[in-house]
Amino acid sequence: MTDARCCDGLPNSESAYRSNISILFIDAGNQGNMVLINTSDLGEKIKDGKKQKTVLTWQEKQCIIDVFNGQRQEEDFSVVVDYE
Repeated sequence: MTDARCCDGLPNSESAYRSNISILFIDAGNQGNMVLINTSDLGEKIKDGKKQKTVLTWQEKQCIIDVFNGQRQEEDFSVVVDYE
């Protein structure tokens, strides 16, 4: 994930689900660390008919991309762990 276009179909899923959505990227060539990001507090909840959707802003998407690419650990948002 190197630019915002990669995130166009991601967390801004406009989910109609009532549970959290987890997206896991597996890179078989990665021998380093894995970044786990909690996006449950992001986005604006909007009502669309009978459904509720969560829509992320461009800035929130960019934050996810930046944390992922930088493999940064941020309190209450992301953790960096190794594969072992």
